[in-house]
Amino acid sequence: MALITGPISTELGEPKDLSPAGIRDYLKAQHQLLADAFSNGIFIDYLLGGRAMVMDRLLSALWADADLHEQPLGLFAVGGYGRGELHPYSDIDILILGEQSVIDACAEAISAFTTRLWDFNLDIGHAVRSFDDCQALARDDITIATSLIECRPISAKIEMLKQLEALAFDDSGWSTETFYHAKVQEQEDRFAKHDDSDNRLEPDIKNAPGGLRDLHTIIWFIRRHFRTTRLITLVDAGLLTQNEFRLLDEAEQFLKRTRFPLHIAAGRAQNRLLFDLQASVAKMMGFHDPHAKKPIEAFMK
Repeated sequence: MALITGPISTELGEPKDLSPAGIRDYLKAQHQLLADAFSNGIFIDYLLGGRAMVMDRLLSALWADADLHEQPLGLFAVGGYGRGELHPYSDIDILILGEQSVIDACAEAISAFTTRLWDFNLDIGHAVRSFDDCQALARDDITIATSLIECRPISAKIEMLKQLEALAFDDSGWSTETFYHAKVQEQEDRFAKHDDSDNRLEPDIKNAPGGLRDLHTIIWFIRRHFRTTRLITLVDAGLLTQNEFRLLDEAEQFLKRTRFPLHIAAGRAQNRLLFDLQASVAKMMGFHDPHAKKPIEAFMK
C-alpha cells in the first residue's frame, strides 16, 4: 500500500541528526509543518500520509543506524500506520519480522532499536515475530489477522513482503466468510460499548457507530476479499451506487478532518470530541455560521 502524500512530500524533511535532541527537533518541525498545512486547507489524506512518511524516514534511519538493514529482517508498519493514515498523536505500530534464528542472533540490536524509540516520547507499539509466530497467532486472533493484511514495508526485501502477503491472505486461517463474521461481531461489541447518550453528546469519532472504525471495517473487507483498499471497488462490484460511494467518501473525509485538529487541540491521542475541545476543533476547521452564536454550534449541527 503506497502512501498518499501529494505535494506535501516535497516539503517534508529528512532526519539528519539522530541524537535524541536532533530527533526531537526533527519531529517538532514536521509536526508544525503538517499542522500549518491543515490550517491552509491541504487535502487531509496528504497530511495523514505525510505524517506516515515522516515516521518512515525516521524509523528507516534508526533501523540503518542499528545496522539492522543489513540483516535478513523486515521492518513493517501495521494498523493505521500501515494504511498510511497517521494523525498527529496516533499510535505507531510496527512489526519486526524474520526467521527465529535471525531474530535470536540480532536480539541485542533489535532491543537497542526498540528501546531507542521510547527516548523521543513516541507512542510506539512493536512486535517481534517469526513467520511461524505470525501464522499461528493470526489463525487464533482476528485482530492479528487483520493487522497482517495492512502491513506496509518500511525496510524489507520484496521477497519477505511477498511471503508475508501470502501468509496474510491464506484462506486456511480465515476464509472471506469467517473473516467477515468475526469483524461483524467485533463491530457489534464496539457498538454496545460506545452507543449511549454520553457518546452522542461527546462522540467518539473513531469508535462510536458511524465513526472511522466503521469505515476501517469496510476497508478491511475490501482488502481481504478484493485485495485492494479502494472504496470505489464496491461500486465496480455493484455493491454501492455512485451516490452511496460519494456520501461514504464525504463522511470519511469529514471524520478525518475532525480527528486531525482534535489531536492537536488535546495535545495527545484523543478520539472523543469532549465539550472543552469542541470550540477549538470547530475554529480550526473553519466553522463560521453567521446564524450561530459560536463556531461550535455550526460545527455540531
